[in-house]
Amino acid sequence: MIVEMLTFAVKADERAGWLAADARTWTRFLQIQEGFVRKETWIDPEHPDVVRAMIWWADDDSMRRIPAAAMRAINEAMGTWYRPSSMRRAEVVTPE
Repeated sequence: MIVEMLTFAVKADERAGWLAADARTWTRFLQIQEGFVRKETWIDPEHPDVVRAMIWWADDDSMRRIPAAAMRAINEAMGTWYRPSSMRRAEVVTPE
């Protein structure tokens, strides 16, 4: 399993609007993608202008299968709520 970690700069006073736009666009889109497992959104109280989206995928191929054109379209659908993100990924390791 892979976790995609996206970090967004979102002002605390804009967070509610951004979260609503993200839920209506990205979250709905991700929910119908093959290999999507779940998404969580995290706020660090020490950094209130940062939002992290943690997205679990069945495998790396599932995460990378989304076409660039589809990602651009979803970003455009965010409208004025679009924020660029930095991305990291990690492999989930569970002890046996």
